[in-house]
Amino acid sequence: MNNHNTTPPPSITAVHHDIIESHILKRLDGQTLASTSCVSSEFNTLCNKENLWKNICNIYFPSTLDLLLHNKISSHRTFFSSASSAVHHLNPTSSQPNSPKIKKLISAVDISFEDKIICSRVIVTDSSSSWFSCSPCRIDILEPKEVVPTSVKLSIDEGECMKHLEKSMKVSWILLDPDTNIALNVCSKNPVLVKRHWLTGEFQVKYATVVPDCRRFRGGGGGLVQCGVVVTCRMNEEREMHVKEVSMIMEDLEGLILDGSQGLEVLQQVLMNGKRKKIDAIDEKERYEIFVRLKTDFFDEKQRREQRLDMMCIFTSVSIFLMFWTLVLFR
Repeated sequence: MNNHNTTPPPSITAVHHDIIESHILKRLDGQTLASTSCVSSEFNTLCNKENLWKNICNIYFPSTLDLLLHNKISSHRTFFSSASSAVHHLNPTSSQPNSPKIKKLISAVDISFEDKIICSRVIVTDSSSSWFSCSPCRIDILEPKEVVPTSVKLSIDEGECMKHLEKSMKVSWILLDPDTNIALNVCSKNPVLVKRHWLTGEFQVKYATVVPDCRRFRGGGGGLVQCGVVVTCRMNEEREMHVKEVSMIMEDLEGLILDGSQGLEVLQQVLMNGKRKKIDAIDEKERYEIFVRLKTDFFDEKQRREQRLDMMCIFTSVSIFLMFWTLVLFR
């Protein structure tokens, strides 16, 4: 019987690193590339190359190609990780109320329909101005009369059109603090609401993330704030979809729109102290529904308090009226 000396097959790391990078790693998505980096120290070095993560960011978030944003990203892997995760709670013990305020906010917005980019913008907001602090916390991507045309054709049936928008439209709105290079995606993975405006007939597609209200942590209570992104679309005579408006506002449980100063305070604490987790479309929808339910409960309770107050005022007025005439008639 002949004994054959068998040698183990060569490891994949024996392949030239340039071949691994160009033919394997460049084809991976962000999550797979991050997992691959944990295989070995060699793969960790290969998978942490900036050009790989830059390429992934450019694919997932085309707005990162804009020089306004590109020059502010110090680490594309960190940026991708932040933009692909959701904040689910704050660590109140690490809150720093006296930390310097964010001077500028960079908004990077990408809108796709059926996996094709239809709008990509980057704007810089001067959050240190008095105008921003005193105005409602609202950021608009498009100019007042600007319209972004697309070749997307929508169904003439309202129900089918709304289903198509809910299924096919994806939006990411990434806020970046250029001083700390910390990013936050304020858009949910899927729309939380699609409706048609009763007056204009325009379609409004809403995305929302619910974040902790840090203004109430200091008071010992709890609270939630909704970051809502609304994309307003309309159809022309050929049934082609045009994007008319893209805006972000912040609203609390009382239904009040936060002003710039309040919104910036919440965003800063979420950026600095938010605990992240992987984006979950079902969890995001549940958090939004909880927010809507709590908001409705608060409104109902407010109405009941006002009704009780009205009844007390009426009772007091009637009592005073009767006492007055009693004194007049029987004195």
